[in-house]
Formats: sequence, C-alpha cells, structure tokens
Amino acid sequence: MGGSGDAAQADAKVRLAFIAGAGLSGSTLLEQTLSQVEGCFTIGELYWMWKPWWPLAVCECGEQFGNCPFWQGVLDDAFGSEQEAMRARLEAIGEGFIRHSVMPTLRASHPKYKFFSTFKEAGELLEPVYRAAANRSGASVLVEATKAGLWGMCAATSDAIEMAVVRLVRDPRGFTFSNARARAFHYPPGSMTTPHGAARSYVNWLLANLEGDWLRRRAFADTYVLYEDLTRDPTAAIRSIARTLGLGAESTGALDQDTLVIDRVGHAIGGNPRRPKRGSTVIATDDEWRTAGKRSLRVLAPLVLPLWHHYERKAGASRVA
Repeated sequence: MGGSGDAAQADAKVRLAFIAGAGLSGSTLLEQTLSQVEGCFTIGELYWMWKPWWPLAVCECGEQFGNCPFWQGVLDDAFGSEQEAMRARLEAIGEGFIRHSVMPTLRASHPKYKFFSTFKEAGELLEPVYRAAANRSGASVLVEATKAGLWGMCAATSDAIEMAVVRLVRDPRGFTFSNARARAFHYPPGSMTTPHGAARSYVNWLLANLEGDWLRRRAFADTYVLYEDLTRDPTAAIRSIARTLGLGAESTGALDQDTLVIDRVGHAIGGNPRRPKRGSTVIATDDEWRTAGKRSLRVLAPLVLPLWHHYERKAGASRVA
C-alpha cells in the first residue's frame, strides 16, 4: 500500500501559484499573507536559491539556508548528490529570465542560442524542487514570488506542474518612486539596492508586466490584483485570490480588517528583508509618490498610464468575478 501511495503522489501534479509582475509591488506582503492561508505554503523568490551565496543567506525560519533542514531536505529529495551541479546549471540559464535581457541565457543554452529549449530544460530541473517542497510542506498549493514572467514560464513548460498566475500590479508611478530609493537587500547583510531613474523604471515596469501577461496565457487559472487594492482592503483581495486557487474563503482568518496576524513562520527565500514577522502587522498603502515624486515621475508617466488603466479594468473584472 505504501508503494502505491508513493506512486500516486509522484504522479499528481504540483499546484503552483506564481505571483507575476514588477518588483516593489507588495509581493512579499502578498506571499506572507497567503502563507497564513490554510493549504498554502510560500517559498518566496526561488530564483535566489541558485546563487552561489544562497547557503549563507538567512531563511525566513532564522537559519542560514545551508543549515535549514527544510531546504536541505528539499535539495536532497530533488537532486541527491548532484545538487551543486544542478544549482550551478539553473543559475547559469536563469540569469536571462530575470534581467529582461536574454543574452546570458542564450549563451548558456544547450544547444547554444536555442532560447525556447532552455525554458524546457529549466522546467525539468525545477519540477523536482517544487515537488519536494510540496511533499515536505504538505501544502496543496505552493506560492512563488519570483515575479519574473520568463522565470515562471520555465515551470509552466512542465506537464507535472499546474500553474495559477496571480498578476500583481502597482501604479507605475508608485513603483518608479520606490525604485528611485536605495533599499535593503537580503544578501549580503547590510547591502542596499541601486536607485534607478524614471525612464529605466518605467521600462522595467512595462517589460515585467508584459512578461507577466504572457505567462498568464499558460495558466489554468489567473486573477489580477492591484497593490492599491491589496493594501486598502487586504481581506477582500486575499479572499478573491483564495477562490482563484480553489481554497475556501474561510481560510483567510489571518486578516483582521487591515491587520495581518502571523502565527506560523515558514521558509520563504528572498523578498523584502522587512517582511512581516510573527505577530500583528498593520497593512497600509505607500502612496508617498503623490506628493513627493520628482517632475520626471509625471513627465514620463503618460508612456505607461494607458497600460495601467487597462490593468485597473482587469482587476475590477476580477473583483466582480
């Protein structure tokens, strides 16, 4: 009986909810909130797992990843003694899926410069990691917050993964304002991000969201949620997402109006180093850009506002549905 149960578990598809969109849009808050929903387990930004420094970074549980029993168990289950080689290969081919510049991936592809074949290769390498994480967590839905649509497309190529896409979108002016400030990065300790100007930020926002829309076409289910809606009425936003993922609305009890109550800490990778911790966190909208944004923020905004208004309508339709 045990053998047939193991075989059934191996044959079952892994259900993955992929948060897709630009950074600085509340993805850490969203995945942390979903981590408190019964049936969900959030793995954070899996992309960082393949970086050489990843074992020295700190897991959400407080341990360095190199000592975290959960993630070391996942890697053992997925790759056994070949985990270092597999991590190196995913790091090599994954770079171009994150940077909106595919050249690193094209140079590392087998055969060389065969971009689409690399999606399939990466998907085949990622599938056992997702499966091991699902098995060890016991969750019915894994939540990943890497956000890059091209990275998500790797997992979408695997027949063993059933993907739902949560299209998280923030007003491009808010994203651009936040991207103009240095922020804490999760590794090395004390490091900061590089601020970027309005033109680069708007292009980044545009590409990230178009890639997310492309990924959405490969999903078995999808929904749009605005950062502004998530922070103003988090309970309604999370209930809408839970319905999309096939989870009961009653499983969103971690939210009390605008307060997130975290009673279990998981093993998420990366994300905002200021992620909510165990206890209560008040959720509030960051709209400082409305009063403190530089002139370039408004001068260049018309280039992307039509797409933003399109997403506003999409999110409105998702709320009604």
